[in-house]
Amino acid sequence: MKHPGIRWHRRAEGPSVGIAALLALPVLIGCDCGPSELESRCRSVRGQRVTVRAGARVSPDAVVGGTEVGCEDEDAARVVVALHEIVGSLPTASRPRLVVELDPVVEMGQAPVTHVEAHRTAGALLVGRSVAGSIHRTAWLHEIAHVRMERAPVSEPVAERLLSAAEEGVADYYAAAHAGTPHLRRGGGAIVRDLERPPRLTALDWASLSGVAPGWDPHRAGWALASGAWAARGADPDLAEDLVASLAVQARGTSGDAPAATLGAWVERCPRSSRGLLRAIVHDWVPAELLREP
Repeated sequence: MKHPGIRWHRRAEGPSVGIAALLALPVLIGCDCGPSELESRCRSVRGQRVTVRAGARVSPDAVVGGTEVGCEDEDAARVVVALHEIVGSLPTASRPRLVVELDPVVEMGQAPVTHVEAHRTAGALLVGRSVAGSIHRTAWLHEIAHVRMERAPVSEPVAERLLSAAEEGVADYYAAAHAGTPHLRRGGGAIVRDLERPPRLTALDWASLSGVAPGWDPHRAGWALASGAWAARGADPDLAEDLVASLAVQARGTSGDAPAATLGAWVERCPRSSRGLLRAIVHDWVPAELLREP
């Protein structure tokens, strides 16, 4: 059931200029060209929006070392060209300056970097060299959203699990809204999350939030949240920007572990232009009992 205070609809007007530009590009953003043209295109934009480095060592808390890689490195050149186009399609005031760590060395016991992921503490993107030229625009956008949010973890376990799911959902919606598609992919292959076919969160899912049952999955829960935003507005870059802004600050104002207080504080941090809509989306996302103050 939808929240009674909100009219749920898709916007009637066409996509923004940024979305239209993205939709005109190939599924895999970048330069479908030979090494010499690729290097030339990379040199023409290098350093403007994206810096690619290699040789860094990565721990959960920091990225150390590494040196900048030039456009003669084909993998680095493909990353620079792809991200320059993607960042250029975003609203001017929201274009981040990105640092990409190519094939970083991870600490013993950590999984190697095989795709693209955001390093929250360093505010960098980690990219596996083997996929540098085949990352789908929605995967790039999802991780750019994580870099932009910079949300510091909170100490209360339930609040942190809930906000982690919110962050995944906002990153999913940000990718969908700016790419103009509900279909999120990693490379050029299968859809990994379809915002028009969300998972059905069960009582067991929500029981795992508090640790009563194992298996809380922030990506699955976030997928459901993003689907609610898509159902409400479709591809709305303004909403996406407001949702990112709502999590781009330290999560203050939570009260213990109470989900209602955590969610209420999050909604209040959302810019006024989207606050009412976010409140309605959250009401549809979580069970009513979690919205009641203890």
